[in-house]
Amino acid sequence: MEPARSAFVPLLLCSVVSAVSGVRSALVSIPSVVHGTCGERLLLPVEYHFDVWPKDLQGTWYFQGDSSDMVMLVTFSSHTLIMNMVYNGSVSIHPPNASLLINRLDETAEGWYRLDLNFRFPGVDSPVLEKKVVHVFAHVPVSVPVIEMSPGSEVVEDKDNVTLRCSVKTGSRAQYLWLKDGVVVGAGERRTLSRDNGTLAISPATKEDIGEYVCVARNFIGRERSRPLPLRVFYGPYNLEVSSQQGLKTGEVFMVDPGEPVLFECWADSDPPNSCVWISKSSNSSRVITGSRFEVMSNRLAHKEDFVCRAFNNVTQKQDETQFTLVVASLGTGKKQEFLQAGSSVSHLAAITVSSLVIIGCMLLVIFRKRSCCPHRAVMMNIYNRPLTEPKRTHLSGHEDATEDFGIYEFVTIPGKSDSTQASSRSLAGLNSVQDLHTTIYDVIRHIPETPTQGLLK
Repeated sequence: MEPARSAFVPLLLCSVVSAVSGVRSALVSIPSVVHGTCGERLLLPVEYHFDVWPKDLQGTWYFQGDSSDMVMLVTFSSHTLIMNMVYNGSVSIHPPNASLLINRLDETAEGWYRLDLNFRFPGVDSPVLEKKVVHVFAHVPVSVPVIEMSPGSEVVEDKDNVTLRCSVKTGSRAQYLWLKDGVVVGAGERRTLSRDNGTLAISPATKEDIGEYVCVARNFIGRERSRPLPLRVFYGPYNLEVSSQQGLKTGEVFMVDPGEPVLFECWADSDPPNSCVWISKSSNSSRVITGSRFEVMSNRLAHKEDFVCRAFNNVTQKQDETQFTLVVASLGTGKKQEFLQAGSSVSHLAAITVSSLVIIGCMLLVIFRKRSCCPHRAVMMNIYNRPLTEPKRTHLSGHEDATEDFGIYEFVTIPGKSDSTQASSRSLAGLNSVQDLHTTIYDVIRHIPETPTQGLLK
């Protein structure tokens, strides 16, 4: 039978020569690991890598199981085939194609397979030997996994530990994956996983562990999902709160009109639901009422009375309580609206207050800088402390030296006698305390020419 040489990947003749001379090259390739499904066919493919077809070809397949010795399966050449009678019908080969076909894979066919190939090329006397080994795994498909939980009844928060076990009836080399509400569950501070992830241990259980758990079983040839298993953990009470549809509430204070019936409800996050107790703390006595709801008539109460709602979880043996004050006051419709607006606008008032403080601070900073840059008060004090009887300088034209015109000028008008032309320096020094003194200060700024004489000529 003429071989189908076109089915093989070509390689240059120099590669063959290199192999013969001792330089190794890949003339044959085969996968190192092959996974198969039990009950189905499995091919161990062999691929040649040369373009010059060998003059002679001879090969042998060997098999060695995990607990058995190596045995010969088949020996073949380009035109002949010799099968081991023990394995006749279980494997097939079609020379010169060296690929081995396992007709029906089972767990006994799992193990190591070795191929020895000898080639003799035209013009080359020494044969070329190639040895290849492949590891075959026979897998059994996994069945639908099943979850078992321990304990199977009540699980109390912070007291009980929970163990979830996932198993399959059939399936080889199964690995497991846990999902909680569709999210992968990994090991953590309170969670521990076995080596194959088949067991999930939670110690202790808390409210965070509540949800639906799914186990995914998988191996190299498939995967299956279990039915969701809900995990219930008794917890609480948490976030205890008192609410009412009547009256007005601000913080822990309820305000109601006289004669208005008020129904209170005590709620907390808890499983199972809490047992509630209402305690009225009046100035004279205290009374206890049970139940999640509590109704009072405001006309039977004092102007102000304190209450306590206490919630108790009978399973977790935990409790919590909250206190509130009921104030009886006459509030008209307008006042109620104002009260509601006041309660809802606390955050707005806080924002306005902060903004106002910022603006006032900026204004004070500007005034401080202005005073430090323009010391009017210091100049005024110098003017007030200067005697009015100081002899005047000889006045020429008023422009002989323009530098003398610079400064801060003050015009003072003192009501009183018109013929008063002088005042004591002591009285002027105390002008700060005079209430009817009219004072105007001008800052006179002039440009000084480089040559005052030329400026006068102009």
